[in-house]
Amino acid sequence: LESFGVPVIGFKTKEFPGFYSRATGLKLNNHVKSVEEIIKQYKTSRALKINSAFLIANPIRKKDEISKKEIGGYLNSALKLADKNKISGKDVTPFLLKTIVDLSCGKCLKANISLALNNIKLGAEIATSLAGR
Repeated sequence: LESFGVPVIGFKTKEFPGFYSRATGLKLNNHVKSVEEIIKQYKTSRALKINSAFLIANPIRKKDEISKKEIGGYLNSALKLADKNKISGKDVTPFLLKTIVDLSCGKCLKANISLALNNIKLGAEIATSLAGR
């Protein structure tokens, strides 16, 4: 994305977060510790007439994180089941998501909901700050 002029900003992280895990080992060049820093970068971008979107990389909360090793096991098992059941095309992603939830006894669904709520919270904080409230 950065090659296309879209800033990728880590929020309270120096690594690009995974979906279920806080870290992937992929280092971020741009990271901030507060919403105020995001707003400052946004306003600077607009002042310079740069009208691109920002991607804020917001990791899952520590307490809801699933280790890369654990999620990797679920994913590998789900991929094998998809292959065995000849799941293909647009049906692969929904099958994998459901199977991973089943294999983890709901743990992955809880993590997914936690990540969504964390992103909603951060988005609301950014919007409120931009609105000057």
